Amino acid sequence: MTSTPLRLRTAGQQTSYLRAAERSEDCASGAGLPLDAPILTATGWRPNGDIAIGDALIDPRGGQSRVIRLHPGGIKEVYQVSLQDGSRASACADHKWEIQTRDSNNRKKLEIVSTMEMKARTDKKHWQVLLPKTSPFTYHTTGELPIHPYLMGILLAEGSLSDQSLTFGSGDTEIVDRISTLLPSELTIKSSGIKHRISAGNWGGAQTSRNTTGRNVIITSLRGLGLWGTRSHTKFIPEIYLRSEVKDRAELLRGLMDGDGSIKTDGNIRYATVSEQLAYGIRELIWSLEGRAKIVLRENRTYKYKGEARRAKNTYWINGICGITLNPFWLERKAKWFAYSAKSDSYSRKVRGVNPIGAQLVQGIEVCAASNLIATHDNVVSRHTQTGITISKLPAGQTMLF
Repeated sequence: MTSTPLRLRTAGQQTSYLRAAERSEDCASGAGLPLDAPILTATGWRPNGDIAIGDALIDPRGGQSRVIRLHPGGIKEVYQVSLQDGSRASACADHKWEIQTRDSNNRKKLEIVSTMEMKARTDKKHWQVLLPKTSPFTYHTTGELPIHPYLMGILLAEGSLSDQSLTFGSGDTEIVDRISTLLPSELTIKSSGIKHRISAGNWGGAQTSRNTTGRNVIITSLRGLGLWGTRSHTKFIPEIYLRSEVKDRAELLRGLMDGDGSIKTDGNIRYATVSEQLAYGIRELIWSLEGRAKIVLRENRTYKYKGEARRAKNTYWINGICGITLNPFWLERKAKWFAYSAKSDSYSRKVRGVNPIGAQLVQGIEVCAASNLIATHDNVVSRHTQTGITISKLPAGQTMLF
């Protein structure tokens, strides 16, 4: 969720926006999200201030969604909604949320409430407030994946992408055997213990001499994706894989988890990496498959090498992985311990607190979607805005496609 320039950064743009807000019938209520709040669209994250009429958004319930109106809210007091898994989102006092409550007598109730009404419920002793569960997202895919997603997951987890040849490490023959079936016919695997080289003939294929240029099509694809030459702390998930079809994202996750993921006999799933970008990419991948996860940074650690103290790289632990109903492992020795836990899933979506963070410009988004929901910061699920005036028009010739 990288930040991009907002439309309302200049003084003139902000003045025009505030005048539109003053003319809006719903400016008094000001239901909406901050302009810099990330909104999940069908092609990825975009700041609220950059959303336009006609944009296709992600429906957290898995359906189709498109923006039909934008509602200026003006400058409003904004509150931060914090969840049990560490995720958070911001909205103004009158913004709406779909929640499930459980009171002190264990009575459950589905409600649509404002931010302040949700705060009142979370502030009550022995009350539980849950935000909605998502479904696997359907993005607007951008083309065929150049490398099978399971193989990509293994390479990101266990691959060496900066040597003269392409190798990966694994002590599981099942993984090696499966990868051999996913390679183009001209490539083979040559193994030495737990180290395996994906080879084109006698060469690894990374050389650029006249006799070996382009022989390893996997390396060629890794170069095109910007991954060839990356090390353990600079690896990342390419955008085309994060926005691929559900089945491909599931295979990508299984490759990552079979490689560097772990699962205990009680079903507790974790993943560790020294790449910050890869860690946040994996978390977003889990979100897109209806799961939840939190990242814990472990830093300032040391280790000894030949009696000399050295500083270890920062490690990003992805903990609390839950909510996924599909098995995130393919490897049998790990997959057999997986079971969906409804208790862990609901606990991760529990609202921990609602607290003021200051006044900001806000904007409401109205969508045409069966669920009336949108996904914002940290994939927190929010209601859309249904009242007000239209401040943008659908581009000429564009129609609503579903």
